[in-house]
Amino acid sequence: MAQQENAFKVMIDSLIKSTTSRVDGLVKDLAELKYSLEYSQKDIASQQKELDRNQSEIQSMSNEISNIKMSLDKYSTKTVDLENRSRRNNIRVTGIPEKRSETWDDSEAMVKSVLKGKLGLASAPRIERAHRVGYSTKRDGSPRNAPRPIVCRLYDWKEKEHVLKQARIHKPSGYLCK
Repeated sequence: MAQQENAFKVMIDSLIKSTTSRVDGLVKDLAELKYSLEYSQKDIASQQKELDRNQSEIQSMSNEISNIKMSLDKYSTKTVDLENRSRRNNIRVTGIPEKRSETWDDSEAMVKSVLKGKLGLASAPRIERAHRVGYSTKRDGSPRNAPRPIVCRLYDWKEKEHVLKQARIHKPSGYLCK
């Protein structure tokens, strides 16, 4: 019996040692997991702070972009208005024959002559500048069939209205004023 008792004690001691070593391993693994979890939580917290800062910067940039877009829209509208105002005194005359190497002065003189003669104006309108628009040749390089229109800037809007009114009344054949 003593022998059995010794064998039983040895077996129990062996089980206790085995269980103790297993528990110690589990405690060690648990401590490592706890350390890893704490490290991960700190890393997550720092990443969250970084994310919050980035979101704040993104919101600030978004507001700045919105302000820039509003300013751009405002200036775009203002530019369109200024362009329209700058064209307010312009008329376009078509049907005037084109001369080779025509200058702006030539264009102006021809427009004055046509407007005075064909529209029955008492005096030629005061033209600030006059020039042909478009290309003198087609895309393939061949000459255009019709003469290019002439754009004239008159000194006064009322004078422009008077010229257009006379053009509607007289309707000169071969010429068009817009």
